Amino acid sequence: FLFLGPTGVGKTETAKALAQIYFGNEDEMLRFDMSEYQGEESLSRLLGSFEKNEPGILASRIMMKPYAVLLLDEFEKSNPKVRNLFLQILDEGFFTDYLGKKINLRNTIIIATSNAGSELISEMVKEKVSQSVLQEKIIAYIQKEKIISPELLNRFDAAIIFRPLGPEVLKEISRLALEKLQERLKRQNYLLTIDEALVEKVARGGYNPAMGARPMQRFIQDKIEKLISEKIIKGELTPGQEFSL
Repeated sequence: FLFLGPTGVGKTETAKALAQIYFGNEDEMLRFDMSEYQGEESLSRLLGSFEKNEPGILASRIMMKPYAVLLLDEFEKSNPKVRNLFLQILDEGFFTDYLGKKINLRNTIIIATSNAGSELISEMVKEKVSQSVLQEKIIAYIQKEKIISPELLNRFDAAIIFRPLGPEVLKEISRLALEKLQERLKRQNYLLTIDEALVEKVARGGYNPAMGARPMQRFIQDKIEKLISEKIIKGELTPGQEFSL
């Protein structure tokens, strides 16, 4: 799959959720930052080098976790030779490493993400363009700008467009993040009650139009967790006591 959309709208979180659902744990995800594979040596780093007798990173990690989600972040920034490798992988389901060993990816869910066309997505969402028209225009833009070749685009089962997050979605993300904190506190016998005021405060304070919902976790750490820690240290919160913020 190809996930397209602005930063902080849930592309990586969706990949983690798929790892959790299909393979039992969100850690069953092999994540590669493809902006690190822009140079000429990138292919040998992934496949391995016969001259240096070094195994490839991609080959090694797939052999260790053949049942996993393979996440290729910022896919369009990788070297053209690397993209050609994935042209073969997405078509045939395997590749050959530096020793000629066949590496099978047919039990792997492959997700490439890209921020390409983010500004266009935001503009079209403001114009209330339908999802089908949005998808068609973004794919056309990516082909026209030669960001990803038509041959490679055709290898994906689907291109999924992620829209910028609206207020209701942000509140749900806030609630999920607070519930994770609530669960962690509960294990220490501190009972946090989550109310709508707290959910809305975190949704507003943890949202940045340029970064999406990404700063939300930082906001919870800096504002909520810090406050709770201080109250515990001062003895204002005691184990087994319900409290709200």
